[in-house]
Amino acid sequence: MNELSFYAAPAARACLPIPETAPPLSPGAPALEAMTDLATAAAHVVTPGRQIDEALRDMVALGVRLLLVMDDHDLLGVITASDIIGERPIQFLQDPFASGKPLRHADVTVEDIMTPVAELRPLRLAAVASASVADVAALFRSRPDSHLLVADDGPSGRMVIRGILSRRRLERRLEGHSAGRAAR
Repeated sequence: MNELSFYAAPAARACLPIPETAPPLSPGAPALEAMTDLATAAAHVVTPGRQIDEALRDMVALGVRLLLVMDDHDLLGVITASDIIGERPIQFLQDPFASGKPLRHADVTVEDIMTPVAELRPLRLAAVASASVADVAALFRSRPDSHLLVADDGPSGRMVIRGILSRRRLERRLEGHSAGRAAR
């Protein structure tokens, strides 16, 4: 093969591909179709010591609203965009028991305001696998969470986070289904 066969033909104009969007979901679709499967998609992570404004910029750049807080290979917790732009940083800075901690917003780290893994209530993968999208939507309606983690049993009984369900993404995909039906 000669070197010129590696190059595309010269062009006066070019374009970028349009990113694929997730297909619409019907309420009766399997819930696993709504889940971001971390066995096949890269997890978006942040270290606990990262400053919260930097973590928010990471979320914007990645187009996500949740980051898994990781230390080496251990999940420490999660942080959402709502955590960062909401009351948590202010509550942390006003905490009288946080003596010795930073007193400026610029010094607040992910670890200071994240939801620790011990406080998370992940869904069981087996339950999600047997549920429908409507079941997950009902679960979101009954809880204030913007995201739900999905866990499976790993080696030696250790919990493995297998997926993430996003309220906003689910709503958009269900709206896409409704819009598609209305257009018919």
